[in-house]
Amino acid sequence: MEELELQKQENITTALTKFDNFKNLDEMKSFAAELIKSKLIPFRTPEEAVTVALMGRDLGIGFSTAMNNIYNIAGKPALSVHLAAGLAKSRGIEWQIEKDAESIKGPDGKVVNIVTQIRFFRFNKEMNRVFENVMTYSWKDAVAAGYTTKDNWKTKTRNMLRSRCLTEGIRFVCPEALMGLFYEASELLDSTTDYQYSTDDEGNVITIKDKDGKIIK
Repeated sequence: MEELELQKQENITTALTKFDNFKNLDEMKSFAAELIKSKLIPFRTPEEAVTVALMGRDLGIGFSTAMNNIYNIAGKPALSVHLAAGLAKSRGIEWQIEKDAESIKGPDGKVVNIVTQIRFFRFNKEMNRVFENVMTYSWKDAVAAGYTTKDNWKTKTRNMLRSRCLTEGIRFVCPEALMGLFYEASELLDSTTDYQYSTDDEGNVITIKDKDGKIIK
């Protein structure tokens, strides 16, 4: 099993090298088709794989990282929350979670909302000062957007609120880190009934299924 995993990593490294040296799009698509056939990358068409590989190159990330952290959802590219966070960190953005799915109660003691709040920090060299921005995202925000019908919002409320708050904060504080890829995967998945998805304990999308239950990522 270990030998197979090592071989897989060697093949991915070879793929990265080749993608950097192909002469034209047809050569890239042909090689991408080979990788898909061998199940080394989680995409259905060569066009998807090539697009993601090129996006990854623009973002300055490796082939393997791009293949596992950039998604094609209904024809739109989206990042994993892990990748968005990593890109922001590389630009010097720091943050502190001040409210982590904190319950807000009304006068009668009943919970009326659930709020996550994150404070972002960014140092500006020219001005020699740190700028702070506070971003909040709540259960009411998710309800208004129509997201809470998804299973993940019901079973992993804390993680989903944190993920959405973090992504919106990064998009506001450091848009250049995302290089135009403004969507995090669960944002697009929440906005359509065509897909169901599962996340890890940090709200990062790990599996996407279509209407028929077929795994597409």
